[in-house]
Amino acid sequence: MKARNIYSFFIFFGFLKIYVIIIIYFYLIIQYKMKFFKNKFFVGVVAIIFLLFTLQFYFVSNSYKRDTNSYVTLIEWDGTLNSKAGKRILELNTKEKVNNGDVINTLNNSLALIEWGDKSITRLWSNSKIMIKENFVAEDLSKINISFELLKWQTWSNVVSILSGDSNFTQEIKGTSAAVRGTVFEANYEKDYIAVHKHEVKLTNVSWEKKSIYTG
Repeated sequence: MKARNIYSFFIFFGFLKIYVIIIIYFYLIIQYKMKFFKNKFFVGVVAIIFLLFTLQFYFVSNSYKRDTNSYVTLIEWDGTLNSKAGKRILELNTKEKVNNGDVINTLNNSLALIEWGDKSITRLWSNSKIMIKENFVAEDLSKINISFELLKWQTWSNVVSILSGDSNFTQEIKGTSAAVRGTVFEANYEKDYIAVHKHEVKLTNVSWEKKSIYTG
């Protein structure tokens, strides 16, 4: 069962117990022949109580909705974000939501951090540039499709999800795709390398006859 559904179940069960207690209380009053249903004020109060409990369940349940959006945060100096809305300057320590097609660029002596929807992270070092190609994370993490291309200098990524099935986390560099699952790795555009620090990376290139796996 999904984590959020389990949590919501316990919330619902707690409110259900309250409802049962209220119903039992009403039943006992009826048994003592207190014809409270003729009292419109009392019935109105009861209706409000039920409404409040229902609204509380709804808002508490939805307040724990997982945020699966991806964000970029400028950690040091200067950076830009090019999106469909245009080009804008990133502000220090301020999260900016990113989408498919966005281009993130860091300037001299700068550092930016992308927090993907599954909580994996990618660091963009000074004078680096990437383009986001795919950015989808299901609310229950049952499907994760993240893909970006390194266009300039260097990135470092820590992929926390152990991906399976149709899920993937892929970085492209000069026509080579690096598919990872629960991996720590870095890529450098100018020096043309991918270094694996933990677990493995599966590399694919259209000019290759087969895929290669590099383990760190």
